[in-house]
Parts: sequence; structure tokens; C-alpha cells
Amino acid sequence: MSNTSASTRRQTHSSRLGSILEGIAIVGLAAAALQVVLILTGPNVLGIRPGGANIFGSDEVMGVRGEVDFPIDFGDRLSRVETEDGTRDAATGQPPVELGGPVEVQLSFWDPTESQRTIWAIDQLLAPLLVAAGIWLVLQIVRSTRRGDPFTAINEQRLWSLAVLVGVGATAYQLIAGFLHMLLIQRSAAADMFATTATISFLPLIFGLLIALLAAVWRIGIDLRDDVEATI
Repeated sequence: MSNTSASTRRQTHSSRLGSILEGIAIVGLAAAALQVVLILTGPNVLGIRPGGANIFGSDEVMGVRGEVDFPIDFGDRLSRVETEDGTRDAATGQPPVELGGPVEVQLSFWDPTESQRTIWAIDQLLAPLLVAAGIWLVLQIVRSTRRGDPFTAINEQRLWSLAVLVGVGATAYQLIAGFLHMLLIQRSAAADMFATTATISFLPLIFGLLIALLAAVWRIGIDLRDDVEATI
């Protein structure tokens, strides 16, 4: 009787946890979908929604950030003085520091062309669509887990898809977004003022490998389950 009661409690706890995870995934999916809608209906794409509603970064003025290719004069904001404790910052008395490049600034397009709008829209849509695809895969795994045995071939395929999406997709997104930013800057009146730079993080590859490892462990769980069922 006690074993049955303990099993029931575990199932209840698992169901509640699954419900919470499913709820979080649905909220995340809705947020990503809302961002896509705001971008598409905003003044810089279809123009259905009037400007001024700065939600999730969907600003009225189209813009992109980049590193300038000329020195920035910060004036005497960090002037130094000699004290009994040595050289100190004149304003704060703290040890001296120095400001330098690279300096990133915001480039705003007040009257963008159609090609600039298209490039900007693709850049803005890539991230929420990528996130939505990942959340959708996680949501399907959570829902299948609540319905029964999570160690299924379809869940293994979903995990492999998620690993590719995170490891390859997110890395490719960084390259594409960097290229689109550079393309926007080069098509602007301030093209000569910006440096050509590219920054890539290897964190998506690391997370993708971890998810791939989880998918391999999932395969082992499926095989063990099948062996147990075959012996009964």
C-alpha cells in the first residue's frame, strides 16, 4: 500500500512539474510570436502598427549598432592628480583608469530605403523565430513526457533537432546577423565612419554539444527500456 501511495505522489509531483514547464514554454512561445508580430506590423516593415510603441525593442526609429573607426575624445573627464597616495582620479580619488576603443555607437535611419528595411526586418526576425523553434521542440518533449513514457524515438529526434538548432543554428545566426549589420552600415551615409568587425561566441556550440549528449543518453534509456520489456 505504501509503495502505491509513494508512486502516486511521484506521479502527481511529476505532473505538476510538467505543467509548470509547459506553462513556461507556452509563455515563451507567445512572447516570441508577439515580437514577430510587432516587428512585421511596425512602421519599418508593413506600417500597420503606428510607431512609438517601444515593446521588446521594436523601436519607431530603425537602427543598428557598430564600432566607429575614428578616435573618440573624452576630454578631461578622467583627469589625474598627484596625491600622497600616488596618482589618483581628480574627481573620485580612485586609482586612475583610461577610456579607449573600440567604441560602439547607435546608427539610426530616419528615412530608410526599401532595401535597408528588408535587411533590418530579416535581422530582427531571425532571433525570435530561432527561439520560437527551440521552445516548440521543448514544449513537444514536455507534453509527451506528461502523456507517458518520455523515452521515445520521437523525443530522441526532437533532442537531436534541438542540438542542431542551438549549436549550428545559433552560431549561424551570429554570422548572418553580423553580416546584415555590416550590410546596413555599408548602405548608409556613415559607412566610412565604421570599422568592419565580427564577434562570434562559442557558447551555442557548447550548449548544442550538451544537448547532443543528452540525446545520446536518451537513446541509451530507450534501448534499456526495450531490453527490459523484451525480458518480461
